[in-house]
Amino acid sequence: MLTADTIIKAQSYLTFDPNFLDPAQPTGLWLCETAEDVYAVNINAVKLAEGARWGDLRSCESFFRAFYYVFVAIPDPVRRQKTVEALRQVLPELSIYVPGEHAFRGCRSLAEFREQFGLDRVQELLLDARELPVYGLVNLADIEPMRMSDLERTTSGIPELDRYTGGFFAGQLSLWTGERGKGKSTLLGQLLLEAIDQDKTVCAYSGELDKRQFKQWVSVQAAGPDHVGVYEDRETGRKMTAIAATVQKRIDEWWDRRFFLYDVGTASSHSEDSILRTFDNAHRCYGAAVFLVDNIMTVGLSRSRDGDYFRAQSNFAGRLVQFAKSRGVHVHLVAHPRKAEAGRKRLSSDDVGGSGDLTNRADNVFALEAGQRDAGGKLAQVTVLSCLKNRMFGGTKQVKLFFDVKSKRFYLPEQAPNRKYGWELAGSQINIQELPQEGTPFEEVHTHEGDCN
Repeated sequence: MLTADTIIKAQSYLTFDPNFLDPAQPTGLWLCETAEDVYAVNINAVKLAEGARWGDLRSCESFFRAFYYVFVAIPDPVRRQKTVEALRQVLPELSIYVPGEHAFRGCRSLAEFREQFGLDRVQELLLDARELPVYGLVNLADIEPMRMSDLERTTSGIPELDRYTGGFFAGQLSLWTGERGKGKSTLLGQLLLEAIDQDKTVCAYSGELDKRQFKQWVSVQAAGPDHVGVYEDRETGRKMTAIAATVQKRIDEWWDRRFFLYDVGTASSHSEDSILRTFDNAHRCYGAAVFLVDNIMTVGLSRSRDGDYFRAQSNFAGRLVQFAKSRGVHVHLVAHPRKAEAGRKRLSSDDVGGSGDLTNRADNVFALEAGQRDAGGKLAQVTVLSCLKNRMFGGTKQVKLFFDVKSKRFYLPEQAPNRKYGWELAGSQINIQELPQEGTPFEEVHTHEGDCN
């Protein structure tokens, strides 16, 4: 039923003649493109008013609901589809009809159609009209069956992890947690290199390392233990790592235009809107398919009050999930854990910092912790990678990894850290002379294989 208040409110955003409205007519409400077309239909016809936006029609919901359905009476199929999409975004509950393919008989407007065929024939446009499916629903029988082998994904290079997850699939978000210094950033840098080696383009946001530090870190990982030298700094006596210029050149050629780093030197560098906008540009312009946000604590989250911080974390994760699904990419997100309960040795998904919605939104949840492994009757220090959630297959899994301090690489105990990436396989090997003692340029040298950044 149309009330006077409903009509007055609708007139702020729609152009129509109130004297020619009759919701009882079975013809529904015709949404036209021009004022001439509104006049051509005569009864129950409207158009978007000059200066109004589609979003304004939310205020007209009761007006639209007074009619049986909305008929989008626009001849041009491209402009008609844009109108349908805009209307559905604003009022998704409406029942919408569109004209048949040849209903307008070549006429470019309703006014032209009426001029050629007369007013009586205008209503015949409804004869071939079809109702659009309910917005937000899809018929299950119309969905193509999912074949795992056809899904876009990247693997980690860690066989036990890949067997558990099936790989990192497009359209998913993986959440990584663990106490500081347990290797989250380091392992994720290694996973980005694995993605590049699988011909994927990657893009990373690092809120804690500047661009030169970040490049040094992943360059050492890409080079591997056979191509990383160690020298003693004359000023401090520290042991520092170095890569030969010829090796760095070959690595740069290998990942050129396939490894992009978000520039935290820009004015709005840590804004979540800026990060998401830049990620979207990286996907659109360079085809980036794997993304890293390291970490959520350094992102400038949008929130109205300080008390909304944890909710803002969840909202940002939700935006990343939407980005991953709409663009068909995989996003890795780092979050620090809360302190686990006293007496409990292992982290669970409930220990992830911030709102519990963070883990609910993620497709995979992983945690890195220190651990031990029995190696020939002796306890060896290892890093335990716990797979706490996997939406694709379910279950949990623990993978024990060794860490090579010099090359900053994780590897399985039965393997070695000398994995060769594409840059090395493309040319001859270059051997680097090194000092016997190992080290890292960013923190004190550790003596245990499981210690890492």
